[in-house]
Amino acid sequence: MSRLSILGAKTSAGLLSLIGRGGSMPGSIALKIDPNSLSRLKFRGPVILVTGTNGKTSTANMLSSVFEKAGRKVVTNRKGDNLKAGITSALLQAAKMNGEIDADAVVLEVDELNIRHVLPVLPVKALVVNNFFRDQLDRAREMEQLIDSIEGVLPEYQGLLVLNGNDPNTVRLALKAPKAKAVYFGLAENAYSKKTTNEASEGKFCPVCGERLEYDFYQYSHIGSFHCPKCGFKTPELDVELQDINLDDQSFVFENKKHKGPYEGLYSMYNYAGVLAASQAFGVSADAFDAMARSAPQPAGRNEKFEKNGKSVILNLVKTRPEPTKS
Repeated sequence: MSRLSILGAKTSAGLLSLIGRGGSMPGSIALKIDPNSLSRLKFRGPVILVTGTNGKTSTANMLSSVFEKAGRKVVTNRKGDNLKAGITSALLQAAKMNGEIDADAVVLEVDELNIRHVLPVLPVKALVVNNFFRDQLDRAREMEQLIDSIEGVLPEYQGLLVLNGNDPNTVRLALKAPKAKAVYFGLAENAYSKKTTNEASEGKFCPVCGERLEYDFYQYSHIGSFHCPKCGFKTPELDVELQDINLDDQSFVFENKKHKGPYEGLYSMYNYAGVLAASQAFGVSADAFDAMARSAPQPAGRNEKFEKNGKSVILNLVKTRPEPTKS
């Protein structure tokens, strides 16, 4: 292990903290010193990556907290620096000078386009994928290109795939990972499910044969219970399935017990299902999920609620494409 790269990351991080700054600069410096910094690290606990278009920050942070509530020491990039340099920064700051990461689990949020750079160089035990939507085309390119970039590093992957079984775009990843074991999570049909949808959807066609997919029900957009009438590609049997969804109090039933999540929306239920699937794969019970939910911080920016001048306000972060600069 290059001690110089670790020293460079720790020193630059310390200097940045003195002026109240953080970010990925320490990782960038370390990678300049030793481009193989990540592959030289040594871990004693599982490395878990969390990615997808929507919900990866919430899912990764909740999963980290669940492990912590179960009494496990966790290293994570909770501040959301999810590119390779940011991930390098988080790991090298936590590393000993010999490259050891002293943690029972490492949970990393990873940008979708960076999976191809991160997964091959770390001993990843689980890859959690929430969903794929067409998003930020100027940066992420077309969704098919993005998925192709992830599929390209899966043939030799031997860990666990924790996939949203209600999204055909994530289920298809298992077809490219013959050496991996797939675990699927999702939601049962509920009071909010629909038989038809007018939403623009990214999962209209079968990724195997190109036939138009048929849906038994939709949760939202292309997320739901699907099957291909031609080749049989379909929603797999769900290993973790949340039932009796109630969005009034954010509750659901899992393994015959009622649980309550800390955040609003049907999409949050999918985040909970992904957290439960990943944590249970590593021997953490749903009791730790309940403990996490009781102390979870409220979101900042996305559906943040507060009072202003005697009125209730909901602040929702919206991604926009910046206007091009004129030369």
